Amino acid sequence: MRFEHVAIMVSDLERSIDFYMKVFGFQILRKTSRPHAFLYLGDDCLEVIPDKEVSQKTPRPLYHIAFYTDKPLEEEVKRLNEMGVSTTPIRITTFEDAQIVQMSVPPPNSEKLQGAMKPGTKDPKKAWRMVRFNDPDSILLEIWERR
Repeated sequence: MRFEHVAIMVSDLERSIDFYMKVFGFQILRKTSRPHAFLYLGDDCLEVIPDKEVSQKTPRPLYHIAFYTDKPLEEEVKRLNEMGVSTTPIRITTFEDAQIVQMSVPPPNSEKLQGAMKPGTKDPKKAWRMVRFNDPDSILLEIWERR
């Protein structure tokens, strides 16, 4: 079993496609007359489905979509701000207070997943850091920097 995709309902298909392409570098995998679109970033897919009933105030069960960067988070924040995207301040996120009750054994053969297994720390040189912001339909987005 592998992750396939996340689907989000949006109020304006073209505006959302443009946002995800500009902000994250997604490309169009396919777009149909249904209408809807599948976007891709590396091996990961995002399905974007327009719904006239969606607005910025429409409640959704989706909590957030998180991305990670290998660049310094300050560079990503600057890039977003230059595009007019407002972010939260960069914050250190730690799991030092949470007790890990289970981990993958053996660890996955993926640098991305192995990095996500390590608990964050308050040490600024090793800390996980993140920012949050919203897409055009107020879907919460996060960018993480793991060190």
